[in-house]
Amino acid sequence: MLDWSKYINVADRYQHKARAQDRGDLKHDIIVALADSQIRLDNNGGGQLSDMAMLRIASYQCQKYWRRLKRQLTILS
Repeated sequence: MLDWSKYINVADRYQHKARAQDRGDLKHDIIVALADSQIRLDNNGGGQLSDMAMLRIASYQCQKYWRRLKRQLTILS
């Protein structure tokens, strides 16, 4: 079963690591990634995600955010 309140608490811990205009987007990305991971775990017969697993998934989402920003092309003219 999905525990949305836990996902929101974990996302709140990591949203400050993004730029101010992108914090809401990062928060939602983390929540969706946690929900997807829980659904995959349930389909494989597992239990609940541990707190450490949720923090690791959230940190990976932060890394993806910064990598995506770094790889965006900027036009300087």
